[in-house]
Amino acid sequence: MNIKTKDIGFFIGYVFFLIGQLLGHTMIPIPSQARYVLISIGILFLFMQIAFSAIKRTYGDNISLSKKIIIFLLLFFIFSIISTVRSNEPIILLDFLFILGAKDVEFDKILKIFIFTASALLIFTVISNVLGFIQTSYIQRGNVVRYTFGYRFPTDFVQLIVYILLADLTLCIKDKSAIFLRIIIYIFLGFFTLIYSDARLGSGTIFLLVPASIVLKYGKKIISSRIIQMLEKYIFLLCTVFSIFIMNKFISGGSSFMATLDKFTSYRLTNTDMGIKFFGYTIWGQQIYNNIDQFFKGWFYIDSSYYVFLLEYGIGLLILVEIGYIWSMNRSIRLRNYIIPFICMFIALDSLIDQQFYLLEYNVFLLVPLANLGFKFNKDSKELA
Repeated sequence: MNIKTKDIGFFIGYVFFLIGQLLGHTMIPIPSQARYVLISIGILFLFMQIAFSAIKRTYGDNISLSKKIIIFLLLFFIFSIISTVRSNEPIILLDFLFILGAKDVEFDKILKIFIFTASALLIFTVISNVLGFIQTSYIQRGNVVRYTFGYRFPTDFVQLIVYILLADLTLCIKDKSAIFLRIIIYIFLGFFTLIYSDARLGSGTIFLLVPASIVLKYGKKIISSRIIQMLEKYIFLLCTVFSIFIMNKFISGGSSFMATLDKFTSYRLTNTDMGIKFFGYTIWGQQIYNNIDQFFKGWFYIDSSYYVFLLEYGIGLLILVEIGYIWSMNRSIRLRNYIIPFICMFIALDSLIDQQFYLLEYNVFLLVPLANLGFKFNKDSKELA
């Protein structure tokens, strides 16, 4: 894999950041200071990349930034800073900076770097856990023991597998590779994660990759249809509205179906309801986890990516994310790259319950907006290129 000289800073920074962040989701006994050093090195190289690009004026090379886009990026930057200060969570600001750093970088190479780095760390963590070199962590849900395989939570383990598989599937379709072996792997990993980690959402997403891979491989007419394209562009907005609708139904009470859904999702609706009652919605962002002890002493978490924005990062930032998502998917479709919007649709649906959408160490597709999406739809083939 050849990497352009102008992109070396980004890739070095991304790898250091990726390793530092992913280690935080494992039980590997590494001091937090060491992780912060890795993350800081990654951010330093990222700033060097952005500065180099600005000096060389490469920001106008392939993707021209109109005045509207520049104004939008400035607004997003300002809102990210405000949200970071108020919520004490810098991850959205870092996402934004990496999106800038990825401008004109070939996205297929970003995917390859992510797959290699994340897979290597995943395999190392699992083997270390099996051999007893790192602490074994178990989570009990009812009478079911959920194995984490060296990660802090079963969801951390399974969702990383999900995003690695999504990245690999994107490259598989782009390179016109065979999908039969991958389908076998999807089925195996789906059952494995369901049986040993009891990760119902993550396992379900892995199982859904079976029909998804078939559609991407052979469903040219389906993927390029206007209905699917409209759904792909507005899926993030639709999921936001759906999340609010579900929570309003749950809060109103009296529904046995909603109670069953709450239990099935490990009482995620109950926790979100608590977050709404304790903190309320916020426009600019607010601290939640640092202040939860004022209201509640037990286990508390907000897992829906959409409600993480509504309650923690701020409605203002969420609106900009909605606009940016629609623009990014529309750009991919205009480039006749129908693979990425279809994959991102799965991520948006998965994010209804899981919070990894905004975590760059998981969701490599956050880097899509300004990256070089060089691979396109092949008119003369029944497959996607």
